[in-house]
Amino acid sequence: MDRRIKVLIVEDQEVVRIGLGLSLETAPEIEVISEAADGVTAVTEAVSLKPDVILMDIGLPKLDGIAAATLIKKELPARIIMFTDHDDDQSVFAALSAGADGYCLKDVSAEQLVKAIKTVNDGAVWLDERVAGRVLRSYQTPPPPPSLQVTAELPSVVAPTDPRPQTPTSPHQLDVLSLMVEGMNADQISSKLGMGVDDVNTCLYDVVEKLSKSERAQAALADLRKEMFKDVPGLTKWCPVCQRDLDPIFDTCPWDGAALDRASEERLIGQTFADRYEIIQLLGKGGMGIVYKARHKFMNRQVAIKILHPFLLADLNNMKRFRQEAEATSALQHPNVIQIFDFGLTTSGEAFLVMEFLEGTSLDILLDKVETLSVERAVDIFLQCCDALEHAHSHGIIHRDLKPSNVVLINQRGSSDFIKLVDFGIAKFTAPERNNNFTQDQTVRGSPGYMSPEQCQALKLDARSDIYSFGCVMYEALTGAPPFPADNAIDAMYMHCRTKPESICSLMPPGTIPQQLDEIILQSLAKDPAERQQTVGQLKRDLMRFRSAKSTV
Repeated sequence: MDRRIKVLIVEDQEVVRIGLGLSLETAPEIEVISEAADGVTAVTEAVSLKPDVILMDIGLPKLDGIAAATLIKKELPARIIMFTDHDDDQSVFAALSAGADGYCLKDVSAEQLVKAIKTVNDGAVWLDERVAGRVLRSYQTPPPPPSLQVTAELPSVVAPTDPRPQTPTSPHQLDVLSLMVEGMNADQISSKLGMGVDDVNTCLYDVVEKLSKSERAQAALADLRKEMFKDVPGLTKWCPVCQRDLDPIFDTCPWDGAALDRASEERLIGQTFADRYEIIQLLGKGGMGIVYKARHKFMNRQVAIKILHPFLLADLNNMKRFRQEAEATSALQHPNVIQIFDFGLTTSGEAFLVMEFLEGTSLDILLDKVETLSVERAVDIFLQCCDALEHAHSHGIIHRDLKPSNVVLINQRGSSDFIKLVDFGIAKFTAPERNNNFTQDQTVRGSPGYMSPEQCQALKLDARSDIYSFGCVMYEALTGAPPFPADNAIDAMYMHCRTKPESICSLMPPGTIPQQLDEIILQSLAKDPAERQQTVGQLKRDLMRFRSAKSTV
């Protein structure tokens, strides 16, 4: 029998490490030689034990898995499989750029995991079939000519001034993409445009591939890579066009002339977007897109524009989810809900969302500064949030991501604490006919620190789930911390389902928080939805009765 494959498991969750060990015990050709729970220990163990294959999670403490893999690859010929629940393109691209030899999602079967380990140990690359197709398309770039060698003298070589040209998206492709954004499936688009279903799918494939390889998409990937590798000394630079790692001495790629590691937001500042919006400054970046402050050239109105990351189009559900944010928010016309002005596609096929520009402070930033709110100030904010939520629920929309960062305080109507509820990106329509396959109940979505027990367990949700999440927000506003602070998502979700929150009165100095208000918030945090306030309107009435009673004391 051949020598057994020595495997190092790197995973911060003990239960996952145990499960992996048990799964691999049954494979006679594999030997688990050690485990590590953080990135620094992973590097130390790898250098000391020299395993054949390393199963490496991405989200590790002390040093993330991408950075750890980069360091290990500099020292050892070990084969590395990223073993993670991240199936987004950013994580996959970053892992492969760091030298990973395989990419495996955590819900893979034991049989497939063993196959992956054996495959990479034999010198091949193994990709989970759920990410393989779109990743391989992006990595089909020709190798450099054998006569060219990357040396220290290469910066003196005159590089071409223009990278490889991008073929513009055709009007026909935009028609197909636009109908998909409107919510049509391939059969409906086929009927609408008089095309065969295969032609529709081919058209979508072509436009998505083109957009995911666009200059802005590759620049966004460079952003991600720099963020993940920021603590790794001496890391090579990366070309977003030919996707080669280059020596840090380069500013442009000697193969195609592209700027290296150039931030994506630099590409649009000062430019006109979608023919009418002048981009002024970057406001923020998130998992779905980049948000800019802009000016409508013809109406001279300041707006905020969210532009979907082009590389996310490799999964068309991302486009549908982006559209859902626009649809959910535009269905709401309430002073305490952010307004949507526009949604669409540019002529190059980029999806964007235009909303009102809010000049204010989110509740999470405010709490970072003041720690806790006074009862009077907090209740005023709570009542406005109730108004916004009641309006959304009356239109059949559950927010599903209530948290302090999605409550923005602005100066309006004579108040410096006028609230705007924002970010309906994972909102859910309660009417069955308006639900899409990417918002089904069997998918866990949300922010772990504020998710209801039923949301943590991927059960069917209704408006009472938002009441629980809002209860977490109220709790944090008065105590300075959510009811279940935790070091990781798994622990937070477990406590939402199993742990009783402490009384607010018991956490704060005596006399600070009235007992009646404490009871209202604790009721909203009941594990069983039937024990909470049954509607936001009921919660609002409870808060108003409290405020009225307090004012008469």
